[in-house]
Amino acid sequence: MSRRLSLLSIVLLSFGIASAEEIQGDLVIGEDTVMEGKELVINGNLVIEEGKTLTIRNSEITINSRYKNEYWIRIRPNATLIVENSKLYEGLKQGINEVWIGLNRIRLGETVIATEDESSKLIMKNTISELRVQVDGEVEIDSSRVGIVFWRSLSGKLRAKNSEIGLMHIWFGGGPERIVIKNLKPGSRQNLNLTTSEGGSLSLQDTTVAVSYTHLRAHETSLHLVCRLLLE
Repeated sequence: MSRRLSLLSIVLLSFGIASAEEIQGDLVIGEDTVMEGKELVINGNLVIEEGKTLTIRNSEITINSRYKNEYWIRIRPNATLIVENSKLYEGLKQGINEVWIGLNRIRLGETVIATEDESSKLIMKNTISELRVQVDGEVEIDSSRVGIVFWRSLSGKLRAKNSEIGLMHIWFGGGPERIVIKNLKPGSRQNLNLTTSEGGSLSLQDTTVAVSYTHLRAHETSLHLVCRLLLE
């Protein structure tokens, strides 16, 4: 009986591996495209060209990076990436940190989803993403779980609602400015709205950030201290 079970396990395992389509090299989206019900492993960059839209729905996509920043998802100017009811995975490399968000554990991936400028757009709904989200453009996160979000004050516009974020970087740059953030507690549902003089905006509505907010800090440039982040 045990031998039959082992054989069945091997067959099922083989079927699972074969079911995922694998792409060698970059996948470049040069026209409006919908991926529906896909299981895809990409051994390269995923690039959405300028002015195009890629919609990923009910799918599992792995960006199979072997080390930090090897591969990226790049959303070019005026391009849009929409991810709905899907899972975005990091490759199986070792040494990736993990955090708990409530009862859920998520890997803090080292592959970046980059909105390349303020005209680039990312919409994420009912999705789990191990990949880092870099907010230089417009990003909407709704009812999703994301490992890392990196927000820049110069042009980034982030709206997150009813979601969970493992680690959040808040990076201020540009002219001197005073920002006060109060009453935020790691691991609890919270609301936050702030804007910057450069046009950036950050909105968290009913959203959890697992990391201690004492880890969030303003960054110095070579010219001056651009901002002081006060946690009270």
